[in-house]
Amino acid sequence: MTKLDWLQRCAKRYIQKAGMTQDRANELAIACFDAQEYDDGFHELSNYNPESCADDDMDEWGRNV
Repeated sequence: MTKLDWLQRCAKRYIQKAGMTQDRANELAIACFDAQEYDDGFHELSNYNPESCADDDMDEWGRNV
């Protein structure tokens, strides 16, 4: 999977589950990718499912309000 494929799948999940606009979903997908890449040592795109990344991020929203 390419980075672009990963980002598109992640953004699609934000749109499906949270009703984000495409632009906002793209921003969140990039942030999600960057956070995983640097915080968890995530370097292989196949190691972390993009949908799971978005789901994990959205799960945090409820905990941080």
